Amino acid sequence: MKIVLASGIYYPEIGGPALLVKDLADEFIKTQDVLILTYSNEYEVVTKQNGNLSVKRIIRHNKISNMFRYFLLSLTDIKKDDKVFVFDIFSAALPVYLASFIRRYKYTVRLGGDFLWEMSVNKFDKKQNILDFYNSKFNLIEKIYFFFIKRILKRADKIISTTDFQKDLVIEYYKIKESKFIDITNPFPELDYKCVQQKENKIIFAGRFSKLKNLDSLIKVMPYFKDYKLYLIGEGPEKDNLSNLIKELNLEEQVKISKPLFKEDLYNEICKAKLTVLPSYTDITPNTILLAIKLNTPVLMTKYSGFYKMFKNNLLFLEDPSNLNELKDKISLILNNNSEYLDKLSKTNTSFTRTEMINKYLDLI
Repeated sequence: MKIVLASGIYYPEIGGPALLVKDLADEFIKTQDVLILTYSNEYEVVTKQNGNLSVKRIIRHNKISNMFRYFLLSLTDIKKDDKVFVFDIFSAALPVYLASFIRRYKYTVRLGGDFLWEMSVNKFDKKQNILDFYNSKFNLIEKIYFFFIKRILKRADKIISTTDFQKDLVIEYYKIKESKFIDITNPFPELDYKCVQQKENKIIFAGRFSKLKNLDSLIKVMPYFKDYKLYLIGEGPEKDNLSNLIKELNLEEQVKISKPLFKEDLYNEICKAKLTVLPSYTDITPNTILLAIKLNTPVLMTKYSGFYKMFKNNLLFLEDPSNLNELKDKISLILNNNSEYLDKLSKTNTSFTRTEMINKYLDLI
């Protein structure tokens, strides 16, 4: 038996699943053979690490070709007695789902983001939170995706959820039995790093540049904060549009786009900032928020998140991230009362660690 980790992205690409799969693989290879299946922009079919890890990357061409090649690997490289975890609800899950009929293996799906909602925001420009989306009328393409996602979830042996927020949504709209779910919360990072820098007049966003992140709204409110600079750290398909908006509003000196940063480089930037903002319409369990809390930097994000129920007494949340007045007012509230929000952060329970999360996965093997 080997452990198969099927993902749409993998380190060094940006995104929670990419880093999670790396963390799990680093732990699993201590005792097991591990195979990672993933898409990639770079051609690298197989890499080996410590003899126990194989990484097979499908270079991205077009969606149909990508999924077909992923399906072939799922068919040839996964055996009936392998333990299969899927960290993507469609682009990796659909090929695994189809191959499972032929090879008769079981798989466990981890819910991270929400593929259907994300696709609708990015493809059809439906700028709405996830609950409004699921209560709206689907177009034909959305109905087709919904059909397949529902069957992927129903065939899954187990479903890992990171929050009750998303689990309840899937149970209600996809009609999945609650008995299938296993709760494994995203962990707070275990850091040796200590913030020693003096806070500067900086606002930070760190993550992927996509439409669902609603970064244009964040840029548009920056003229109200002339004494502050906004740093957008990351990469993604909206990078050029964001750059054009910054130029259009003459904010080149105030709003900076930075390449992705990792570990100490990212910690350093978050530590120096007075505020980390994720203005997404919905964000299920963003790791950037957990990192900022751990580094004692105030945060602002949408209430349409698994974190709302967990942290509503300690953090400030946006009712409507697309409302520029609300976004401006709540940024002002935090910046003008920074010490108050730092005190609230210090009372947040950050005890759930990566080690505990890994142990929960080990219990499933």
